[in-house]
Amino acid sequence: MIRPVAQVPGGTGPGQRAVESLASRRGGQHEETAATRRCAVKADAPARASGPAPVVIDVNDHVVGFYAGRGLTAASPVAGIEGNWVDRAAWDLGTINYAVYKGGRALVYGTSPLPGLGQWERDYLAETKGIVHFTVVLSHWQLDHVAGNPSYTDSTIISLELTCDYLVEHRAAIEAGTLWGPPAMDVVLPNMTFKDGLVVYLDDLGVEFHNFNIHSRDGNVMVIPSDKTLYAGDALEDTVTLVLDPGDIPSHIAELDRMRALNVERIYPNHGDPEVIRHGGYTKAFIDATREYDVNLLQRVHEPGYRTMPLEDFIPDALANRAVSVLERYRVVHANNLELVHDYWKDTPIPAVS
Repeated sequence: MIRPVAQVPGGTGPGQRAVESLASRRGGQHEETAATRRCAVKADAPARASGPAPVVIDVNDHVVGFYAGRGLTAASPVAGIEGNWVDRAAWDLGTINYAVYKGGRALVYGTSPLPGLGQWERDYLAETKGIVHFTVVLSHWQLDHVAGNPSYTDSTIISLELTCDYLVEHRAAIEAGTLWGPPAMDVVLPNMTFKDGLVVYLDDLGVEFHNFNIHSRDGNVMVIPSDKTLYAGDALEDTVTLVLDPGDIPSHIAELDRMRALNVERIYPNHGDPEVIRHGGYTKAFIDATREYDVNLLQRVHEPGYRTMPLEDFIPDALANRAVSVLERYRVVHANNLELVHDYWKDTPIPAVS
């Protein structure tokens, strides 16, 4: 159950723990878990801003987004590196991360796909919004959402325990540039972890975090109840989700049903159409579109020609009601999904889903 656990106070100094894990509270005291201790690592100084500036999108008077790629901004600074993950995972699809701010404090949800971009965003918040205290909450462990962490080495960086575990597990490969390919990047680990759910307050503005296993088992979505808004991380993408754990698709479908029950009206993903994001975000039909895709991925896996079926065949209802639109780059994502799902389920009975 999500409930208030602590407030981010105005007098909090850099790095002070201002929130607690619901799972780690014992008799009113914060119990430091092994994951928390292992992840309490910081670099010496914030990075310097470099690279192209993002497009700033004001969601409302207390949330701002920073959009890069998808033709809106200049090419990424690593575009000349063949096979680089920044373009493949972020720039080509379009990527946005968000900051909630109030009273000189900001809660940064994910830190962008480049260290320089993360620093640009921090500088923008300081210079235009008067932010002096920063808290970061990570949406999940993947590189395009944590590469900006070096810009917040003097701040509290919070994640799910599982996110920290993944970063610890893959740290050496990430820093060597061998996990997803180049470029290599420094891994700045979270210094606070939690399980399942968390509420952070900026003055009287409550911000909730919920774990959903849809795109990634450590998916951590952000909800602002007073706005009735959901910031979905990579759990929802326009055009379609990237499947990482094909055996979990039945669980993903159940999790999408749970997500739909949230008391929200507008949805903002980390990979989506900038015009939709700019003009009020997506509706719950976005959740339905992702569910339709996952159901068809699973139910049709034993059909002849499955691995070459076009994207449009998997989301006909979503396209008809304009819940999502087809971005050509997502055909590559879809093709990868088909191969992965086919290889996992080809000889396995399909569970009943509807």
